[in-house]
Amino acid sequence: MDSPIEVNIAATKAFGNFHEANRKRLPPTTPVQSPPQAKWSKPPPGYFKVNCDTSFLQHNASGGLGYIIRDSLGRVIAAVSQPSQFTSPLQGEALAPRTVLLEAISETLDRVHVESDNRDLILYLENPGKAPPSTLSPILEDIRFIASQFETCLFFHISRDINSVANYLAQKASSLACRTSWSISTAWLRDLCNSDASAFAASINF
Repeated sequence: MDSPIEVNIAATKAFGNFHEANRKRLPPTTPVQSPPQAKWSKPPPGYFKVNCDTSFLQHNASGGLGYIIRDSLGRVIAAVSQPSQFTSPLQGEALAPRTVLLEAISETLDRVHVESDNRDLILYLENPGKAPPSTLSPILEDIRFIASQFETCLFFHISRDINSVANYLAQKASSLACRTSWSISTAWLRDLCNSDASAFAASINF
């Protein structure tokens, strides 16, 4: 007859064998992967991409516009922070593309993609039959007219994560006294753009 210790050892071995056999029958587990993080992407060759955004200070109905224009290699053509007056965030979001399209004309760019993280604004631009607030109508009319001066001008809605550089430029505008065009050699701008375009294999050459 086995001693209590021998019985305990045998039971432990039996449990271990049972656990191992069941483990082998289980399907292999797949590691949980996080979805890829959205990143800014280059426009097609020959096109320029415009990203614009707005900051709004409700207590004094003021804020700032921020926008950046980059070419198909990711090089910065213009990066601007501009203080502005407007009565609502949506009105400011509409002023931003109007302002940057005028900048694009001054830079003699003829094919542009305009990106904004405001879905309502893009829906109004894509659907002229959709009635906007009265304060928005004249600005939308201006945008459509200015857009018609380009060979190609397309509007896209993107997530705020992808619009990070324009958002930062707009935030800086709130603390400025006048329009500021940032040098492409500005350290924080270079860092932001390289981070924003990290989907590229190499860093951007300014």
